[in-house]
Order: sequence, then structure tokens, then C-alpha cells
Amino acid sequence: MKIGIFGGTFNPIHLGHLAACEAVHSGHELDSVLLLPSGTPPHKQDDNQLLPAHHRLEMARIAAEGIEFLEPCAVEVERPGPSYMVDTLEILGERHRGDELFLIVGGDTVGELSTWYCWQRLFALARVVSVNRPGFNPGFEAESFPGISEEVLQQCRADRIEMEEVDISSTRIRELAGAGGDYSSWVPPAVGDYIASQGLFSS
Repeated sequence: MKIGIFGGTFNPIHLGHLAACEAVHSGHELDSVLLLPSGTPPHKQDDNQLLPAHHRLEMARIAAEGIEFLEPCAVEVERPGPSYMVDTLEILGERHRGDELFLIVGGDTVGELSTWYCWQRLFALARVVSVNRPGFNPGFEAESFPGISEEVLQQCRADRIEMEEVDISSTRIRELAGAGGDYSSWVPPAVGDYIASQGLFSS
């Protein structure tokens, strides 16, 4: 089987996230895509706007309802300590022995990959598939990824998925939610209902 892994804070999850999953699912004929909310993201441990993990996992669960190929995944939420993707891929590789893993990242994340913990190992554990984001056009240039073979980088370039750009920002959604604004066109309706019912992002 071919399994996509799409991680993020999902603070909150929105239609742009789902569009990226759909594009990679279709483009690479994946059997499923795991929606993976981060537990304790190392780069956002002091972010006071980051919702508790159980809320972000529940929104991922709600967003996946009715979409056959999407599946919420609690690996990072359930694991104590900082959430490092390399550890997550090791765990999922054990769970899905014999399956091919595809790590889905936004174009804005590609330039940050080499700052991730044990980042070179990511390329051994999964195929890294980038999806374009407004203003970002990742090329997987060799000088940005020392130690990664040209063959692997060529695979990353070939695997890249071009999709219609969806300019939606979790930051903007949080701002609108806090101010009582309308963000309903940016999130699945049931996710919007959950945000409202739980009073999330309210100042």
C-alpha cells in the first residue's frame, strides 16, 4: 500500500490542508493519507496560541469524516516529549511494514527541512512529496540538502505535486475567530462548529 503522511499543528485544520491531501492522494494514487497533528512541536513549544493537542486531533478527526482516504493519526499526540517527524516515521514504518510511505510537505516547509532533527534520515524513511504554496516554488537543490544523493533529490522533484493554490492561513482564521469574524469559507463546516462550540481562539 501507498500511505501519505501529512503532519502539522493544524491550529486549526482548514480546507487548504485538505486540498493538499487530495492533490497528493490523486497524483500519487495513494491508498490513504494520515492526518497527523503534532503533539509538542519543537519549534512552537512557547507558542501560547497553540491549542491543546486533543482539540487539534479532534478537529482532524472531524475534517476526515466522510472522506474515505483520510484517517486521523494520534501518534504524536500520544507520544510524550517533543514531536520529531523522524521518530514518527520510524514508528509508522514499523506499523506499516511493507508499505511505501510518502511524507507530504508544503512548499514553504521544503526550505526548512534541513533544520529538522535528523533531517537526512527523513529521505530514507519516506518519499518526500512537496505541494506548492503561494509564493514558494521548491526545487530540492543539491546545495540545500548536503548528504542527500542526486538520485533521491531527482525523485523529490519528480514527486512534486502542482495544485491550484489555496491561500488560506491558520493565523488569519485564529484572528477572525478571536474577533468574531467570518472564516466559514476556510474550514469544513463541522470544524467551524467545533471551534465555535468550544470557544477556541477566543480572546
